[in-house]
Parts: sequence; structure tokens; C-alpha cells
Amino acid sequence: MTAALLLVVALQGDLPVLTPERAGTRITQSVRIAPGTWRVPDPEGIGVLVVAADGVVIDFAGAELVGSSGGQTADTFTGTGVRSGGFTDVTVRGALIRGYKAGVHVTGGSGHRIEGCDLSGNFRQRLSSTPDAEDLRDWLRPHDNDSNEWLERYGAALYLEDATKCHVSGNRGSGGQNGILLDRVTDTVVVGNDFSFNSGWGLALWRSSRNRVLANRFDWCVRGYSHGVYHRGQDSAGILLFEQCSENVIAGNSATHSGDGLFLYAGDETVRRTGRGGCNRNVVVGNDFSYAVANGIEATFSVGNVLVDNDLDGCDYGVWAGYSERTVIRGNRIHGSLTAGVAIEHGRENVITQNTIWRGPTGVWLWWDEDPDLADSAFGRRFGGNVPSSGNLVLGNDFLDVDREVVREGQNPPADRVASMLKGHHLDGALPKEMPDPPPVRTRLQGRQWMIVDEWGPFDFAEPRLVRYPGGQGEALFQLLLPPDAWPIRVWCDGAGWDVQDDVAGKRIRLSSGNPGWHDVVLWAEVGRSGDSVTLRSDVGLLVTEWDVSWRRWKTDPREDEAAWKRLLETKPIEGRSLPSVGFAWGGGGPSEEVGTDRFATLAETSVTLPEGEWEVVVVSDDGVRVFIDGSLAVERWDRHGPTEDRARVRLEAGPHAIRIEHFELDGWAALSFRLERVPSKREAE
Repeated sequence: MTAALLLVVALQGDLPVLTPERAGTRITQSVRIAPGTWRVPDPEGIGVLVVAADGVVIDFAGAELVGSSGGQTADTFTGTGVRSGGFTDVTVRGALIRGYKAGVHVTGGSGHRIEGCDLSGNFRQRLSSTPDAEDLRDWLRPHDNDSNEWLERYGAALYLEDATKCHVSGNRGSGGQNGILLDRVTDTVVVGNDFSFNSGWGLALWRSSRNRVLANRFDWCVRGYSHGVYHRGQDSAGILLFEQCSENVIAGNSATHSGDGLFLYAGDETVRRTGRGGCNRNVVVGNDFSYAVANGIEATFSVGNVLVDNDLDGCDYGVWAGYSERTVIRGNRIHGSLTAGVAIEHGRENVITQNTIWRGPTGVWLWWDEDPDLADSAFGRRFGGNVPSSGNLVLGNDFLDVDREVVREGQNPPADRVASMLKGHHLDGALPKEMPDPPPVRTRLQGRQWMIVDEWGPFDFAEPRLVRYPGGQGEALFQLLLPPDAWPIRVWCDGAGWDVQDDVAGKRIRLSSGNPGWHDVVLWAEVGRSGDSVTLRSDVGLLVTEWDVSWRRWKTDPREDEAAWKRLLETKPIEGRSLPSVGFAWGGGGPSEEVGTDRFATLAETSVTLPEGEWEVVVVSDDGVRVFIDGSLAVERWDRHGPTEDRARVRLEAGPHAIRIEHFELDGWAALSFRLERVPSKREAE
């Protein structure tokens, strides 16, 4: 060892001690990291500690390596804490690594061990979606990773690539975007880790096969969710298998409250390029994938996967298995699906048996539709074109309180095929004889209503927080969320009345006023914790007024004939209401059965007295919207679009002001909400 290695050497046990001082520190023998917190940036991305020999052990023994500077945001983190390339039998143990694009990045070789590390607080993107509106820029793209796109775009706590026979155990990591990423990794064991509360993927596999993923926690890995407003997940997942991942065992894990619990997709090789391969013959058994935003399990364009004995409560779909073949869906417990317990589009020879499916609109849904683009793809040509679903066996399931038990399109399997389809689904040899328990759960709260996503990802319940519900301004609804070791001391408010009720997570708080007009309101909550207390504050603008809201149906596209639109708004409405706010998250529905879900117009008008000042108009719409204040156009987005937030600033004199909102819905998703925000003066801001 030389001075160039920047080693402060002293014997501690049987390992020399290393003090990390700069990026690019080469390690050619096993070392122990000196105790303490070492802040070492890696702006060039070469790695702070760089393994340069086989068999190296880096034992942090709880020492901390930090790449970010104070005040730096997580979307600007760069570099890697520990980097190894081309060596074998590398061990990283007991590390605390944060503030990097990647905590640990190991490439090539075999026999690596990553154990007992805390890799929390590494890179994550800032989300543009808000509680009121989804921003499509936040969607992940898992389809590309042959050139390390996952790492470059999204970062990782642990990135392991081109390696085999590794062991990843007892690690944890939250408050980042991705936990463990396996790229072309085989015959590796991932056991007893906790990578929960991340904004992308807890565990993601790319071209990785014959791995065993056992007794981990990947809970609350979610983005693209606002309860009661939008719920699409944006391709986040607790566990992701993407592009030619076969013969993996996924057993005894918990991946609840995520985008998908498990997202398995064959990849572009199968679907777009050659039609061959897939994510095939994976065994998914004994996991909890409940409360997924989209699918408890998605397993598509693949063959021979076995999905057995999983918990799939409160998902949009319990299992979605489009274009799958010979998938076994057996013994799963599927409760409270929003759309269907099991749904398979264009599936063939799948077995759905011995599942318990209760509460929901549809138990099992098998169908096909015309899809010429996919029929003409590489997969479609191999699949036989746009053929109906056929040969799917639905037998021996328990349906309880389900509106429609089985909705089937396509042919039943021939009688002489049923017996053979039910054979050969045993799991002998796939699972260890004794399955360990996953790490302890971090919160006992369960249900989609507790999935609270802000600009940095899911709330982790580690600190008290005041959360405001999205919606209009007739009243303000808050939730005081408390970790297990905290308790509310008092709640109080200036500028409005308030009502406080207990709930399982803390307190629900409602602010309101009986006086029309604008109210500057301040809400406080004092929370006790560990012999100390903290006071939370939220400044609220409360607009109290009555809106006249009415709906009409249109025949002439509002984008194409302005005169027809104006005439429509002068006709008698189908329905009208007096409402305290404009805050509609219709989703795929509409205002009422009479108005319908598509091709309707909304007109909302009010007059409200406001103090003098600068104001910000905030409107969320799907589709077209215009906002007029005192007859002047303040906001216009008169086109087809998904739920989108628009803002505009206006200067208003003190006194009454007329507000008018015009909105049209084409088809699909529908939303409309409006609020005013008072812009603080320079003196108030100071």
C-alpha cells in the first residue's frame, strides 16, 4: 500500500483501515473504512472506492460515505460510492452510502456479496405530477437498458451487472428512485432486503434468469398516484422483470402499495423484434402484492409462468396476463379489485383454478379485440395474428360478492385437455425448505388512501406531516400523519373554523368559514415526539363562494366551431347544481348518468369579493378549458389533452370579480378543478 492510495493504515482486527479522501481511491486488498462520516464527491463518475483486485472485502462497519453537498437536491446527485469492474468475489459490508447516482455498482465476475448496507437517500428524479394533475413526463421507460439506460436515467442504490452466483442480503434503502437493479445477472440470491419507499422500482431485473428473490420488502415503490384523482403508477413497481428474464423464483416477498406489485413483461425482443423468447417459466409464490395502483401481478407476452398463493388485495387488477400462454394462476387470494380479479386479453391455454376472488365488479375476464398493429408485430405473427382467446381453463375458483363471476370470450379447452392442464404445477425444488421472514414492516397502515406521493416520491411515515387533499376551495381538508412514536398535542387555526377527528394515521382536519370571500388561513399542529415537540404550519387560502355549475351535451366539436359553442352555452342545461367549489376528478366517468361520460360541456360561474393584489389562477383540465375573470381571458387550453395543470397570474383591484369557466370533454379521462392562490407581496415574502 502506498501514499498514492490515500490510506491511513492501522491494524484493526485483521484488516487495515482506510480513510476515504477523494474519488478514484483504488483498493487492492481487503480494508475496513475508518469510523465516521466521509463526504467525498464523485463528479466524474469514476467511483470513490474502486475495487482493483479479486477477493476484496470492504467492511464499512457502519461508516458513512456521502457524495452530495449540503442543500443539493437528489435529482442532481452524481457518481458512485463503491465501484468494481471485472473482478470476482468482491464483498461490500455494513456500508452507509448516500448522495450518489449509484450507491454500489459492480460489473462482471462472480461470487460477489453485498450485505448489511444502508443505501438510502441516493438519486431520484423530481416529479412534475401534482396532487391535482398527472404529468406524463414522469412515466418511466423500462424498455431500454442494453446500454445502462436505467442507471443513467434513474440511478440505483445497488446496480449489479454481467455477474453470476452473487448474494445480496440484509440491505436496505429508501428515499431514492430505484433499489436493486440486476442487469444480465444469473444464479444470484436476493434475500432479506428492504428497499421500500422509493419512487421507481424496488427490485428490477433485465435479461436476468435463474435468480432467487426471497423474503424481501419492496413496499411503497410508487409514483403517478393521487388518491381519488389519478392512479396509473407510471410503470413503477415493487418488483420488475423486463426483457428475457426466465426461470426466476420470486417467493415470500412483500411488495405492497406500489405501481405494480410485480411487473413482468417479455420485452421488445419478443414483442417487436423477433417474436421469440419472453419472460418465461418464472415461479411467483407466496408474495403479498396488495394495494397496487395498477396490477398486483402483470405477466404479459410470456409462457409458462406460475403464479401461486399470492395476496392481491385492493388492486385495480389482481392479475393482468395479456397475450400470455400456459400461465398457471392458482390459489391466489384476490380481494376488492377495482376492475377485475384476473384479466387476460388474447390468452391461450392458461389455467385459473382454486383462487378466492371476492368483492369487485368482475371475477375472471377473458377476451380479445381487434389489434391490427400488434397482430402485425413480430410477436403477433408468431402468435398467429389477431386470434381470439382460446383454450383457457377456469375451474374450481371461489367467488364471493362479485358482480360477474366469469366473463369469457373464446373457446373452452377440449374435454380431453382439462386433466393434463391441471397436472405438473407442483413447486418441488423451487423453494427453500425453510423460508425466512421478510424484514419488519415499517408502517401498519394499509390501503390505497395512504399512498401519498409528493414531488420526491412516496411519503414514508418517518416524520409528522400535514397533507392537504386535492380539490376545490369551498373548504380545506387536511390529514395530520403521525409516525408510531409521535402523538398530537394540539391543533389550532387562525382565519377560519376547524374541526378535528381521529383516524388510524393521526388526525383529519377540516377548515371552513361561513363568510363569503377570500380568507387567509394559517393551520398549526403541535406534535410530541421522544421528549420533544415540533410545530407544523400550513398557509391556506380559503375561497368561500357559491358556483353555478351546469352541463350540456354537444354535437359539434368545440375546437372547430366557436359560434356553435357559444350558442350551446346559451341553451337550457341537462343538469345544474349550486356547489361550493369546482373540483371534479371524474376519471373515466362523468357528472351524471344523464350527462354521460363523453362529449359534454361544463359551465361554472361565480362572483366573489377579493382584496387587492396579485393572484395566481390554477386550473386542471381534461379536455379543453377557458377561464375568464371579469370578462378577460386568463387561461386557455382549448385542445385535447390528459389532466393538465395551467397557471396564470392576474392583478386584481379590491372588490367583486366575476369568474367564468368553460370546459369541454371529448372522451376517455375527464377532469376539471379550479383554485385561486394569493401571491404574497414582497413585504409578506420577507
